[in-house]
Amino acid sequence: MNKITVGKLFELYLDTLDKCSESTKNLSDEMIEYNIFEEFIVGVTSFLANNSLNDLLDNGLIDEQLFSDSKELRRLTLKLDGSNQWNVSSFRNAESWKDIIALSDKIKQQIQQKWNEKEIQEIFEL
Repeated sequence: MNKITVGKLFELYLDTLDKCSESTKNLSDEMIEYNIFEEFIVGVTSFLANNSLNDLLDNGLIDEQLFSDSKELRRLTLKLDGSNQWNVSSFRNAESWKDIIALSDKIKQQIQQKWNEKEIQEIFEL
């Protein structure tokens, strides 16, 4: 199996963050189920794992704060996976989900401060 490039890893990392945001709450129940309980959880498991985050950190694409926040986002999400809060209603209303959404949005905001859209697109080509 071939290892993905650091550019593709960064793209998948950002895509994972995009699945879980305050605006996700406005989607239909079916789209929330798909974005959160299929796409986001796969991304959290894969692209927010230690080895993926270490690759991003080692290549200068995230800093120590983003690394730490991403690890915390993964921990909080995996804590809910399979619990009685792993449903659309909880996603829309539960405090535990509000913390996850806020942290995901915070990470995205920090990345946007670090890299502009053109630079992000160039990184994807690495």
